[in-house]
Formats: sequence, structure tokens, C-alpha cells
Amino acid sequence: MNAKRKPPRDRTGRSASRPSPTPTRTERTKAAPVSREPRFPGQPATEGFRYSCTACGLCCRWGGQVYLYPADVLRLAEQLALPLQKFVDRYCNHVLIGFPDKEGASILPFLVLKNVPDKDPKGCGQACPFQGADNRCTVHAFKPGQCADSPIIPEFMEDPESFASFARECPGMGQGEFHSPTKVRRLLKELAGRDALYEAQLERCDYDLGRLLGVKLPPPKIEEGLAVEVD
Repeated sequence: MNAKRKPPRDRTGRSASRPSPTPTRTERTKAAPVSREPRFPGQPATEGFRYSCTACGLCCRWGGQVYLYPADVLRLAEQLALPLQKFVDRYCNHVLIGFPDKEGASILPFLVLKNVPDKDPKGCGQACPFQGADNRCTVHAFKPGQCADSPIIPEFMEDPESFASFARECPGMGQGEFHSPTKVRRLLKELAGRDALYEAQLERCDYDLGRLLGVKLPPPKIEEGLAVEVD
């Protein structure tokens, strides 16, 4: 399989000082360049963007899915002091994801976090099970990779429409650290490597995720183009 992950789990202006009109040679080497950053770039992977998380908790109650890699599952279970099977039964749903590729489609199994009802009337009705009453992440120190990587994930970086929607909603957009195109490309390459490793691990287990993790999982189902949760 040649899977290309585009999961649902899911954010720029800068004011630089201009150099003096007639800088000396020393000043020219030290002067900050005039910023050319668009506030909300249409192509974040090629233009870069400025973003800093404000810990508002909005992305934790957008619905969608948080996809878990084996390392995420093992880390969360260990840090929560839960047996692996109990963690999976309590917090995870088993899904199959279809990804288009050159040969038609690849299908990979994933565990995703079970959403819970969102108590915020302004929310979409679903929230992350680890969002606290103060909207803060209760597993921040060991949160899933998808959450740690966001917003530099393929869904946003390779889809201008998704990124624009994210940028309109997220209060952290347009402030803080500037994520350059070079950094974005490097991180996306790392994510692609992680996906390739995951698929290789699955292949060695005949694409049986339960076997890979050493847990019992209900048989998954799939709908065209969608992840289907298995209760």
C-alpha cells in the first residue's frame, strides 16, 4: 500500500522594523528585512504563516477525529496509569480510513479518540474527552502527536480551503512564532515518514491493528471516503 494520510483529529502577520534610509555597511548586515508575510496565506506550505497557541480550547471541541499512532496509545495509557486494553476500551474507537492513491485507494486501520458531548453551547456538540472544565488539555504534557503537530498537518498545509477555515476561527493565527516554508516542508516530511513507518508496522501484522497493539478490537467497518466508527 502507498497510503497518504489526510486525517480529520485541527490555524499570520508580522511587523518588522525597516532599516534606516542610508544605513552604514554594519547596519545593513544587522537590519531586519521588511516583512513580506501575508496575514492569512493561501498556501501556508509555500508562504509560511505566524501562529502561537492561546490555549483557548476551541480546537478541542471542533468535532472531527484525533487519530492515534501506536506510540500515542502506549504513551497515553502509561501516563494515565491504565492497562492498555482498558485505555483502548474507554477512550478509543476503531476505524478504517480510505486514502486515494495512484492505484485507487489504500485502507488503513486507526484508533481515534472517542468524542464526548460538548458542554459549551457555542461548540459543535462534540469535544475531546481530555478537555478539562477550564478548556485546558488535561494530557498536554503527553498529548497525541496530531494535537502536538497542529496546525502543521497535511489537512491544513495541503488544502488552502481547510487552512483558511482554520485561520478564520483560531485566535492564535497571526501572532507568535513565524513558521517558515522551510520548516513546514521539513515537518510535513517527518509526518510522511511517520505514516510510512506506521504502514510498515501494520504490514508486518497483516494490517491487524489489534495484533500490532496486543489488544482486542471490534471488527471495523468503512464507508466510501470516510472513517466509520465501531462502537
